[in-house]
Amino acid sequence: MAPAASPPAATRARCSRGAARRRTPTQAALVAPDAAACAPAVDAARLGLARLALLERDLPGAAALLDQAAAGPERERLRAALASVARRPLDALAVLAGAGDDVHGRLLAADAHLALGDGRAALLALDGAPPPAELERPWRALRGRARLLQGDLDAAEVELDLLRRAPSRPPPRPRLVVLGATPLGASDLAALDAVLLTELALAREPLAPEVARAALARAPGSALARLALAALERRAGDLEAARAALVEAAALAPRDAQARVELARLEVARGALEAARGALDEALALDPGAPAARLERAELRLRLGDPGGAADDLRRCQGAVDPLRLRVLQARVAAASGDAAVAADRWLAALRLDPDDPRLLGEAARACAAAGRLEEADRLLARQVDSTPGDPAALLARARVLLDRDRPAPALEAATRAAAVAPSPEVHVTRALALLRLARVDEARQALDAAAAPGETAETLVARALLEVHGASPATRDACVAAARRLLDRTLALDLAAPLPPLLAREGRRHAEAGRPAAAEVAFRLALERDRRALEAHHGLVALLVARGEWAAARDAAGRLLAEHPEDPAGREALDLAERRMERR
Repeated sequence: MAPAASPPAATRARCSRGAARRRTPTQAALVAPDAAACAPAVDAARLGLARLALLERDLPGAAALLDQAAAGPERERLRAALASVARRPLDALAVLAGAGDDVHGRLLAADAHLALGDGRAALLALDGAPPPAELERPWRALRGRARLLQGDLDAAEVELDLLRRAPSRPPPRPRLVVLGATPLGASDLAALDAVLLTELALAREPLAPEVARAALARAPGSALARLALAALERRAGDLEAARAALVEAAALAPRDAQARVELARLEVARGALEAARGALDEALALDPGAPAARLERAELRLRLGDPGGAADDLRRCQGAVDPLRLRVLQARVAAASGDAAVAADRWLAALRLDPDDPRLLGEAARACAAAGRLEEADRLLARQVDSTPGDPAALLARARVLLDRDRPAPALEAATRAAAVAPSPEVHVTRALALLRLARVDEARQALDAAAAPGETAETLVARALLEVHGASPATRDACVAAARRLLDRTLALDLAAPLPPLLAREGRRHAEAGRPAAAEVAFRLALERDRRALEAHHGLVALLVARGEWAAARDAAGRLLAEHPEDPAGREALDLAERRMERR
C-alpha cells in the first residue's frame, strides 16, 4: 500500500495557526518554540498547574511540575506544601528554611509544626505582621489549633470568635494553603470556623455538639468539614453517621488519601476488617507513600494474621508517623513472627520514647521474659509496680517472673499483694506455686482450693499435679505418679499456656537441688511421658539415678536418652559409667 501523502505546507500552516488560536495562554507558553523568551511564562504556568495538582491531590504530577520549574521562592513554598500534604513535615520545614519569610511560608511552617505536635513552635511561626485579609481565616484557624494543642481552650475559643469575623473570600490569585496536611480549596476556606468549632467541641465537653454539627452542615462542599463531622459523630457514638460523612468526604476529594484512611479506621472500629483493607488499598493507590495509610494497613494486616505483610508495610512507612506507635507495631510484628529477641528490643525502643508509661513497661517486661531475659524483665516489672502500686496484673506478672528466677519468697509477697487487691484463680495458683517452692505444703493446698472455687483450669490442675509430685517419697512414688498423671491428663482438654514437659523438667531439677530425690524422679518421669525427647528431663533423671547409685536403672535411662539423642555426650558418659560400675560387680 502506498504511503499517505503528507498535507501541503500551506495546509500544515493553517492547522498550526488554528491549533495555536485554540490554545490557552498557559498551553501556548508550555509549547512555545522560543523557550528563552517564554521561560517566565512557562515557569508561571508550571507553578499554577502544580497548585492545581496539589488541590486535586495529584502528588506525583505536582512533584514532576515542580522539578521542571526554575528555582525560586514560589517553587520552594510549593515544594514545602507538597511535603506537608505528603505527611513529611520535617521536609517541609527544611525547604521553608531557604524559601524566604512571607505570610504564606509562615502558614506552611505553622502547619508543619502542628503536624509534629509542637503548638508553641506553630505560634512562633505565626507571629509577626498580620496576614492580608484573604489569608486571615487560615491564619486564625492555625492559631486556634495551636492553642488547642497546648490545652488552652479559652484562647482557642477567642481565636474562633475572631475567625468568625474574618472575611470569607478566596485569595484574589491562586495561593495554596495547607491545613492539617489537607490542601484547602475555596469551600474548605469557608468551613474553617466550623472545623475549629468541632475540634473545640471534641476537646471541651460543655460545648454543645449540636452547634458544631449545624455549623458543619452549612459547609456541604468541604471535604475538610466532612472529616470534622465524622470525628464529631464518632465521638458521639454514631458510627453510621460518621461513616456517611467520610464517604461524602471521599466523594468530595476523590484523590485524597486522608479521607480513605479515616474511613478505614472507622471500619476497623465497626469490625468490618475487609472493608477497612479495601479503603486502605485505595488510599495507597492514590498516594503510595502515605505513611498514615501504611501504618494503618500494617496494623490491620497484623490483626488479619499476616505479619509478613505488616512487616513489609512498616519497612515502607516513611514520613511523619507517630514514632511510638511505629515501634509498638514493629514489636508486635516481631512477636507474631516468633522472633522474641527482636520483639523485646522493639518494646524497649518504644519504652525509651515514653519511659514512665506503665503499659509499655509491662509489654517490654513480658517480651523480655519471653526472650529469656528474666533479670531485665524483673527490673521493668519492678518499675511498673512502683508506678502503679495497686495494679494486680503488674504484681502477678512480677510474681511469675520471680518464680522463673527461683526467688519464691519475693514472688509470694507480690502474689499476696495481688490477691489482696483482686483475688483470682491465676493469683491463687501463683501463690500456691511460691508456697510449694518454700515447702509450705498445707498453705499451698489451701491456695489451690481457693483457685479451684470458680472451676478447674489447666493452671490449677497442673499446680495440683505439682503438689502431688512434691509429696512423693520412696514409699508413695508410684501412687504420686498415678495421681499426678490423672490430673495432667485432664489438662489435655484445656488451654495450657506453658508446655508441660519443660515445666515438669524444671520442677524436677528444683526438687533435686532441694534434696527431694523422689519428687524429682516423679517430675522427670512425668515429663518424659509427655515428651520422650525432653532433653532436660532425660539429663535430670540420669543424673539422679547415677547420684543414687542405681546403676541398672541409670544404664536403662541413659540408653533411652541416646535412642532419642544419639550424639549427646552426657548420655554417652553416663552409659559408660553405669556399664563400668555394673561390670565391677
